[in-house]
Amino acid sequence: MSLTHRKTEEKTRDALETARGKIALGNKVVRSLRKAAMGSGSRRAYAVAEMVARCVDSQNVFLAEGMKNKQGETFTGYSTLYHCRQRVCPFCCSTLRRRSRKVAAAAVDELVSVATNDVHFRFVTLTQPVLPGVSIIEAISIIQYAWSLLRKREFWKSRVHGGVKAIEFEPKGEGYHAHIHLVVFSEFIEVNKDWEERLEKRAARRELYPGNLRSEWTSCIRAAWERVEIDAEIKTPTGELIVNVKEVRDKKSGHSFGGTEYKALGDVLNEVSKYVTKNTSWLKIPAEQLVEVVSVKRWARMFEVFGSCRRAKAEPDDVEVDAVESKDIEHARLEEHTTTSLDTRRIIDGEKSSDLPKESPKDRPPSLLDQAEIMDWDRWKILLDFHVYKATLFRLKQLSEKYPEMKIKSIYHLDMLALDYDLRLTL
Repeated sequence: MSLTHRKTEEKTRDALETARGKIALGNKVVRSLRKAAMGSGSRRAYAVAEMVARCVDSQNVFLAEGMKNKQGETFTGYSTLYHCRQRVCPFCCSTLRRRSRKVAAAAVDELVSVATNDVHFRFVTLTQPVLPGVSIIEAISIIQYAWSLLRKREFWKSRVHGGVKAIEFEPKGEGYHAHIHLVVFSEFIEVNKDWEERLEKRAARRELYPGNLRSEWTSCIRAAWERVEIDAEIKTPTGELIVNVKEVRDKKSGHSFGGTEYKALGDVLNEVSKYVTKNTSWLKIPAEQLVEVVSVKRWARMFEVFGSCRRAKAEPDDVEVDAVESKDIEHARLEEHTTTSLDTRRIIDGEKSSDLPKESPKDRPPSLLDQAEIMDWDRWKILLDFHVYKATLFRLKQLSEKYPEMKIKSIYHLDMLALDYDLRLTL
């Protein structure tokens, strides 16, 4: 066996293993969601479970070989024909994460060349304590409101020119650890009171816009708590929230700026494009809150580009496949024809509401999930099957046009071949 053939087989095995792992995880999410829906009687939750079940079905997940990217490199990958586009779906969550990383990369690439020792990229983390008894929707709403307050403060505006922001959460104890990751193009940011005394050339700015990030962020979080009548305690020696600022090093350009703690640019882009949470976290959420999560029609902006970074726009491709060979392979946006309640333009592109097309609620056709709440259930499932059928045909057409030499097989087909082979060996 040649080295090239051996490497191809290894990539195929890796793709199969990853795809099967996501299928197994997706089926666990479906079972958990169906159980939660049964307890609450939420038809919308039932509908989301059905859509995710179709998406993670082994007949919908495929392995593709022989594809070539724009650089002419051959790669192996996996994806789904029908996209449910639900945030609890392992496959669709990965697609949204990949797309948000592409947007983040485009946002920072334009500014890397103009960075200096004074103004460059920094990786910022803003936290809030776990709030026992507060649901994930409430925790995200609180930290998003605090972020909106911070952006309006003169301390922030005088130091930060733009950046990329993402909210992430993970279940912890009796609540959720919600926090914000940021890649900011900024001047020196005073983290705490000790840092305020550094760098004499900042004296004039400190006089005009005094403060430090820890104090400013703590003040914003307290205002957000007060807004929803939450009286929480900050258990730190200073009584202020933990924030973190690290310098960012760009390996491609060789830029290495001042500071003792570094993060690689690629690493911080991955941090801000995780997209909400890890796939396994959905299984740790209480049933009633899982129903609440899938019932939200418009989430807060979990991912957004702001300030000077908004000038750059990523060019979308028309087809995407999860590649297992090269990190540089470009992927596409989700299919435009899929109708769901997830407003991806707001979440992914960081667009303002005023920038989006105005559309009257009366003129907007009901989404597939909206119809699930008003239609006869059996009729809605037939509608879903038809929707999946149309999406599958459209997807196959896309793939064949972009990758004419591609060989595609469903995971179900491959599993049946493997089972048949094992039975023959047994007999």
